[in-house]
Order: sequence, then structure tokens, then C-alpha cells
Amino acid sequence: MITRKMNHRVTFFREIGGQNEDGEVVSPSRKNLYTCWAEVAKTSLKDFQEGANQTANKKAKGIVSSSELKTLYIRHNPERPFDSSDHVEFNGFEYDIVSVDVDESSFDMDKISIKRRT
Repeated sequence: MITRKMNHRVTFFREIGGQNEDGEVVSPSRKNLYTCWAEVAKTSLKDFQEGANQTANKKAKGIVSSSELKTLYIRHNPERPFDSSDHVEFNGFEYDIVSVDVDESSFDMDKISIKRRT
């Protein structure tokens, strides 16, 4: 693991909804779960070329563009306080967690795939 590449601050959070005293549903409140440094994986040249050639088709079919999908690498935490139902704040934008993959061989890093919220 090269920690010097972990130069982006990310916050994992959960939205907790509820009811007030009158039983009315209130808008969800944010509860921060975990803040850490992360490495953002680079987008490959192939992804850029495919995106340039098929931009119109992707938008027509409803496929998410590559700028909305990110891959983060964080230091492994055995007591990870978040799961795929939570969210991530990164560079001022909120993302949904698509998947959490653990490096089973060395337990060095966790790979978090995220998608930008609309």
C-alpha cells in the first residue's frame, strides 16, 4: 500500500429518517460514521475513448457516465462502521456505495465503488 496516494478526504455517512412527536415523517438527518483518507483510482484511457464514442447512446439508454462512477481505496478497517446501504461525501458531492470489496489476501486496503447521487 502506498499511503502517499491517499490524498482525498472522504466521509462515510448514513441518513437516518424518523418521526417527530406528532408522528409525522421528517426529512432524514445525516449521521457521520467514518472519515478517512482515500486514493481515487484513475480512469483508464479505454474508458475515456468509449465515453467519447458513445456519449449520445449512453445518455439515451440511461447508462451512468464515467464521471459519476468512482473507485476509492481506503486503509482496511476490520470494524468497518459502514456498509453498502450508506453514502460517501467526496469533493463536495454525495455518492451511493455500490460495493465494498476487501483484499482477502493481505487485508491491506478496501476497494469502495461509488456512484454519484442524482
